[in-house]
Parts: sequence; structure tokens; C-alpha cells
Amino acid sequence: MEVLIAAAYFAPVVLVVKVFHLLLTQQLTLSRRPAGRWIEAAVLCACAGLTVFAFSPFIGFARSTREVCASSTGRGTDSFTGLDGTIFPRSFACRWDDGSSTELVPMWVNPLIFACIAGVVARAALAVDAVVRRKGADDHE
Repeated sequence: MEVLIAAAYFAPVVLVVKVFHLLLTQQLTLSRRPAGRWIEAAVLCACAGLTVFAFSPFIGFARSTREVCASSTGRGTDSFTGLDGTIFPRSFACRWDDGSSTELVPMWVNPLIFACIAGVVARAALAVDAVVRRKGADDHE
């Protein structure tokens, strides 16, 4: 789990470096080979998903859970009973003494994370395909 958390905080750095690469070189990818391009795209999808994953639970800094839930929902702190959360899919829900709950993670977070996972898988498959095609072309020469 620590590796996932460390990767999630390193991912935005990779994305910022990629933006600077695009701005400075005006080249879409670092690699000139098709497989390298697909691998780079897979890494960028993973970084985007990890960034969303890492920062989705930050609903308030330097405040207690009780205060965050009260300010996010407009309810008082007196009826707050706790916070339920899951790592995957992302969910952080404030529980209230009347049995109701309020989700704090925006509804677009989990679909975006799943789309990034699908992007990683698809681009990794395309990278493997590019390697196989290149190897096949080299064998025929």
C-alpha cells in the first residue's frame, strides 16, 4: 500500500514534466518507436489515474473530520457519528445519527480512475502489439 501512495504523489510530478516536455520540444512523445510511444501513453494514463486517486480524499486540510463533514454538508457537528471510507472504489461518506450519509468524493472520480485503468491496459496491449509487429517485420528481412 505504501508503494501505491508513494506512486500517487510522484505521478503529478511526471505529468508536470511531460507538460514542460511538450512546451519545450513541441514533440508529443519522447520515443520514436511505436512501442515506446504506447508505453509512454500508458505511463501518462497511469499518472493521471494515480493523481486523481491521490487527491480525491483531500476534503479539508488542518480540520477535523467532524468539521469537514459539517462544512461540506451544511449540517451541524452534533449529529455527526463518523466517516466511512474505502480505498477502491474511492469513497468517503459522513455518517449522521439519523442513519443518513453524505458522500464527499465527487461522482466523477471513480469513473475517471476506471477510465485511466482501461487506458493503461489498452495502451500496454498496443505496445505489445507494436513489439510483435516489429519483430515479425525484422524476421522477414
